[in-house]
Amino acid sequence: MRNLCDYFYKLEKKIITVIGSGGKTSLILLLAEQSCGKKVLVTTTTRMYIPKEMKGVCVAGKLNEKSGKLESLPLNELEESSSRFDLVLIEGDGSRELPFKAWAEWEPVVPPWTDLSIGIIPLWPLGMAASGRLIHRPLLFSDLTGIREGETIKPEHIAAAISGLRAGKYGRGLFTAAAGMKILFFNQIEDEKEMQKAGEIVALLPAEFRSGLHSIVAGSVKKNRLDILWE
Repeated sequence: MRNLCDYFYKLEKKIITVIGSGGKTSLILLLAEQSCGKKVLVTTTTRMYIPKEMKGVCVAGKLNEKSGKLESLPLNELEESSSRFDLVLIEGDGSRELPFKAWAEWEPVVPPWTDLSIGIIPLWPLGMAASGRLIHRPLLFSDLTGIREGETIKPEHIAAAISGLRAGKYGRGLFTAAAGMKILFFNQIEDEKEMQKAGEIVALLPAEFRSGLHSIVAGSVKKNRLDILWE
């Protein structure tokens, strides 16, 4: 497996927006911590918990004292601030800490000047029953994937949610509002069985969707490792 941080750093992208579910903040903090002397800005266009203090890393946003979370600065202010940093890491989506979601019309919030959009998805709920305990916006998810509450979550449902394409029906997939280079990242992949599940989903993604991606990778933010599944 490859070093996760090295893989993304070698792309030499300055403005990185992370969307999806299952590890957005963890990925952003890992990339910030391993940035090796770069001047880094960590921020959000939605909401995020306040990161721990890191040397050389600036955190920007408006504090919501009730929730304890940072909320987005106006996008024009964020764009102006970004010019003063070597690396800008943006959390551009929210999933209420649930592993899967569907996207409303205003989601995700990806600044148009983004150089790289990383869409992150975990796969551990595969084989479990679909419910609001696992899925943010379950009614939209049902419409997007065809699954109904209580039915078993299968690879084809996740492929439909990612691509926004199901049996000729177009919906809002993971990258619908993305900008710049696009990478799909299956996170929390800890063993060969889970890697095989990721491969099954890749095979189900329509060719027209894959053609818009730079690559598809799978691995673990926790272990700072990944494999390339498609590019």
